[in-house]
Parts: sequence; C-alpha cells; structure tokens
Amino acid sequence: MMLDILEQMNGLITATIFLIGGALIIFIYDAYKQTQNKNLLALALGLFILIIAGNIPSLVYLFASDRIELIEALTISQYTQMAGIIVILYSALRA
Repeated sequence: MMLDILEQMNGLITATIFLIGGALIIFIYDAYKQTQNKNLLALALGLFILIIAGNIPSLVYLFASDRIELIEALTISQYTQMAGIIVILYSALRA
C-alpha cells in the first residue's frame, strides 16, 4: 500500500518537473527568438538535457524496472547530467 502511494507520488513529481522545466525552456527559447542570442539556445538545450537526465532513474523505475537495473539508470543519469551541465557551462562561457 505504501509503495503504491510512493510510486504515484514519484510519477506526479516527475510529471511536475517536466512541466515546470518545459515552461522554463519555452521562456528561454522565446527570449532566444527575440534576441537571436545563441547562448540562450545553448542554455535551453542544456536545461532540456539536465531535466531529462535528472528524471532517468524515476522513468526507469516507473516503466522499465524489470529490464534495467537501478545502478545502470543512475550511471546513465549522471553521465547525461554531466553533458547537460557542460552545455550550460559552454553557454555561460560564450556570453
């Protein structure tokens, strides 16, 4: 019973993170369209990668826990997060 509630909370929080993160990315992309500043485009891409990467373990748990081990999902998540941070750093250094 408690696990079912936690699974539902995990799914709800994951969806909320995607919605809020998606809204932030849309705002940054709109700013890019107005200014044509390539740094904003790189920032939006980096945040997109970071938001997806941060939720990989939750997505694996919800949809593929019988096929992928948690440590594999965590490792993939960390490498992907590192890529997102590098893209954001690139965006900041070009500014």
